[in-house]
Amino acid sequence: ASNWNPVGIPTSLDCVVVGNTAIDPIISGASYNAYAYSLTVLNGGILQVNATNTITVTDVVNVVAGGQFNISNSASLVQVNNVTNTGVINVERITQPMYRFDYTYWGCPVTLGSNFTLGNLSPLTLADKYFSWIPTVANGFGNWLSESAATIMNPIKGYIVRAPQTYSYTPTTFVPYPANFIGTPNNGDISCPIYFGGLPLSNNNDKYNLLGNPYASAVDAELFLSDPANVPIIDGTIYFWTHNSPPSAT
Repeated sequence: ASNWNPVGIPTSLDCVVVGNTAIDPIISGASYNAYAYSLTVLNGGILQVNATNTITVTDVVNVVAGGQFNISNSASLVQVNNVTNTGVINVERITQPMYRFDYTYWGCPVTLGSNFTLGNLSPLTLADKYFSWIPTVANGFGNWLSESAATIMNPIKGYIVRAPQTYSYTPTTFVPYPANFIGTPNNGDISCPIYFGGLPLSNNNDKYNLLGNPYASAVDAELFLSDPANVPIIDGTIYFWTHNSPPSAT
């Protein structure tokens, strides 16, 4: 009760303030959901959300300089109101086990103004192994666009990044890659244009778009696909793809 204000277990009506306390509060358990109306982490304060847990904040999140708000892999920050957050949080995301030639698709849960780069994401990836996707080239097939380590990750885009060059050269040793996004968490409506070219509707080669999840939380796939703004634009199917085996000879 003394680890934050107000005293007691916060509800969605409480403006929660985490200060510099002797015992830092941790949201933990088996998929526990904590609540607050607003959340402020003061200088010296630390709030940790452990894996599989969630904090739902109705309004703004404010992390004062010197405060820490850490969201572990598979944990979520969910917000209700369309407000702009302030301050810096840390969002951990861990890939599936990979070897050197595996790629991972990434989205960015922190704002464009946070200046979080692809090099910040994976500094030991080869310089020419960062990409985004161009849906159509001259109304024809789409193609990969080479990015650099200096590219600032845009929340409305998706990126594909190869594993660090220090990872195993052979597909015998697979290691997860832990990424840590540092910046102001995205919130509210984030719109991304969907591009397509002039090929016949039956040919999808100029209609693929690579988007990322721009939030520090999981996304409800069913709600995303059934949203009235999305229905006439995107297909209602999600395919899950993994690349944990070497390319075939063909």
